[in-house]
Order: sequence, then structure tokens, then C-alpha cells
Amino acid sequence: MIKEEIITLVDKDDNVRGKIARRKAHTRDDAMHRVACVLVFNKKGDLLLQKRSKTVSMYPGCWTVSSAGHVAYGDTYINTALRELEEEVGLKVVESDLENIGQVNIPLPNDNELWQVYKCVTDQQNFTVQRDEVDEVKFVSTDALEQLIVDPNGNVCIRAVRLFNHFLFKQ
Repeated sequence: MIKEEIITLVDKDDNVRGKIARRKAHTRDDAMHRVACVLVFNKKGDLLLQKRSKTVSMYPGCWTVSSAGHVAYGDTYINTALRELEEEVGLKVVESDLENIGQVNIPLPNDNELWQVYKCVTDQQNFTVQRDEVDEVKFVSTDALEQLIVDPNGNVCIRAVRLFNHFLFKQ
């Protein structure tokens, strides 16, 4: 039997309110929960995007942020960010390699997430992706990212678009 993932419920000020099963959190507007995200850039300033596996339950086959994950109950944003970055794209870094660039609430119908976003710069070019969650990764310039977002066939996750608009394009 697969153990159900329990994640952290928070209020709008990020104060812990309790815990909830992840699957339940994605069915209620009032279940704001934590997500840790890392935007990985290369030295040229290009952003690493990941294409989600076609087999995942949320946003299959969509382009999204470099890495992200729900914060388990009792865990921290930073630990989650470091773990997900290594698990999803094979990039092992330490806390001092991550720059905290802010927090944003990205609510969608029946899903309310509070994202803590970090930035990381790397020289790494080859990545080992977690095949059950990620199909591929690629670096794109911000111009190419903007074109991908406006392309009707670009297939960029709506939550990622909102995050990019907030942190990269300042919209």
C-alpha cells in the first residue's frame, strides 16, 4: 500500500494551520499549502525548464519550473527545494547555492498554493531526470520563454506562467 503524502496547511501569512493529505488539498480552495520551487539558470541567464512526464496526475506533458515540490508536514521550504532539485533533475547543491527570491500565492480553482521561490546558477549542462516525473529539461532564454508562453502549442503550465510573470517578467 502506498503511503499517503501529508503536506503543510498554512494561512495567507504562511503560519502553519495544520496538515492535510495532498490529494485532498488539491480539491479545496481553503487548503492553502506550501510548495518549494527552484529556478535554475546557467551563466548566460537562460532558465532551465522541465517538461513534466505524460504519466503524472497534474499538468502532464507541460513545461514548468526547473523543480518544485510540496512541503511535507514538519519539513521546511529549503530542505524540500534541495531534495526536489536533486530528485527531479539530478542537480545537487547546498543551501548557500540557493538565493531566496520571494514568495507568491498562486491560487487556482480548488487548489491554493503558497510558493517559496529560490534561484540557483549552475555550470551543469547534463541533467539526470526523474523519469516518472520529468520527460526532459532544456535551457531557454527569457525571450524564448516568452514566445513559448504565447504560443498556443507551447504547453506551459498555467501555474508556471503566473510564477514566471511574477518573478521574471514582473507583471
